[in-house]
Amino acid sequence: MLFTKLTKRKLSLILTCSICLNLLAACEQKRNVEPTNLPSLHAESIDLNSVYKPTEKDEAAESMNDDAEKRMQELEKLITAYLAKKDLSSDHLAIELYNFKRKEHYALNADKYFTAASTYKFPLAVIYYDLMRQGKVQKGSQFKITEAELAEEDSAYRRSAIGSIICVEDLLNPMILHSDNTAAHVLFEELGGFQRYKEMVCETISINKDPNYISEGNKINAQILSAFAKKVYENQSDYKTLLANMQKAEPIHYLNFLPAMHNIMWQKYGSYAEALNSVGLKLDGPEQYSLVVLTNLGRNGEPVVGELGALVYAFYHPDKLKADEIINKAEHFVAYYQPASDTQPVANHAQFDQSVPVNNINETPNPNNGAAEAEVKVDGTSEPLVDNKNEAVDKDSNQKADATEFQVEEVANDTNEQAQAENAAAKDVTDGNSSTASDTHDAASNSNDASSNN
Repeated sequence: MLFTKLTKRKLSLILTCSICLNLLAACEQKRNVEPTNLPSLHAESIDLNSVYKPTEKDEAAESMNDDAEKRMQELEKLITAYLAKKDLSSDHLAIELYNFKRKEHYALNADKYFTAASTYKFPLAVIYYDLMRQGKVQKGSQFKITEAELAEEDSAYRRSAIGSIICVEDLLNPMILHSDNTAAHVLFEELGGFQRYKEMVCETISINKDPNYISEGNKINAQILSAFAKKVYENQSDYKTLLANMQKAEPIHYLNFLPAMHNIMWQKYGSYAEALNSVGLKLDGPEQYSLVVLTNLGRNGEPVVGELGALVYAFYHPDKLKADEIINKAEHFVAYYQPASDTQPVANHAQFDQSVPVNNINETPNPNNGAAEAEVKVDGTSEPLVDNKNEAVDKDSNQKADATEFQVEEVANDTNEQAQAENAAAKDVTDGNSSTASDTHDAASNSNDASSNN
């Protein structure tokens, strides 16, 4: 009887252990099985549609990107055809376009550095308007012009003297309106010098401080200027004065060179030696974009800059301007810029003064058509930081109004100088008559003395 009870207990214990082991095994097996409704992480490929379903907005954005890419390929074909018609190598220029509404972007040699000429004044102005808005430079702040900052040329729009005290606004306005060099020199020196200004350029648009840019004097690329143009476009209320000055600065040259383009682009231009450049904004109408064109073609590059500006405009406004007409009318480009020497001068092919020193061109510039440019030393090296301007070209009514006070001053000065010259001439005549009378009297006296001695 006792044996039977012990046997039953053992069997019950064994059965219980067996059940527990089976349950544990079943749990372990269930844990190791991969879910059938999710893609395996070890699979060779994953069907993304099973994980993420694109929205209509995503599909529209993808379609817009595809359309933008196709359109920029069409623009590239037009530019390639234009350069072929001109027989002009793309190595001599850089282009960057950004359409703000369509989100379209085109670039050619945009990271290549060119001589900036006066286009460096555009980022400089943006930096100062930022500093004024941030309270780091107070509105009405006054700066003194030093001998090192005074440009050698005497601008028809501004007359400055060593020691002059000028407020920041009166430096910023002529720097953009008339590309005033003394104003620009004062402004970048107040930042800590030209190299510090270039460091601030990089900081403003959040790019790495490329040593090739920082240390290479007055160089710039299309990417930098385009980034500043985009910043201005996206914050137009912060740069109202800058934009107004760019609108009036150069309505019929550079990007506005062709008659059909007059007053279209608001721009900051630059021209010195081989450089002829412009950074511009088109802000009216549905097609709003920025365009940067840099060249190393000298003054002969202005038709290139102007025709490229017109080509982009025609691309976005085919009802107003025909791209194929611009290409077909483009003349063969033959006169590449070459640095001049004293013994081998470069001919002045420009419609207005060539932006090289006077002794480097065959024709002496008319002093009424712009002043000779100066070279400014930056960190011990001589760099071109200035540009000439054709003051004889008719300006629009607004620009004429801006220059009136200076023109009146010049007329007054010229009138005073003429009056002084006439007075001096009259005085010379009077003195001459007096001298003649005196000589006659002396001769008579000497004759009488001689007679007396005899």
